[in-house]
Amino acid sequence: RLDGRGYPDHLVGEQISIEARLLAIADSFDAMTSARAYRPAAPVAEALAELKRCRGTQFDPAFVDLFVRLIEEEGEVLMIRQRVAQAKVAPALP
Repeated sequence: RLDGRGYPDHLVGEQISIEARLLAIADSFDAMTSARAYRPAAPVAEALAELKRCRGTQFDPAFVDLFVRLIEEEGEVLMIRQRVAQAKVAPALP
């Protein structure tokens, strides 16, 4: 957590590595938008709203802004590219 309430070291802000700050956002987004045995996947808009809500406390605000912008502006293109890439490596169905 960016605000120092994270476990175990209670690091604050830039004491947390860039990689960890980025991964926290991506991992949280993935967790919110993935179906679990105990709940359905949240819609992308809801997950983005939660990232924005936690901006500055749990997540690095600059990285949240960038992530949200990328998803809002490029998300559909990225999903299409992913589907195409998966289709190319998927075995042909009989």
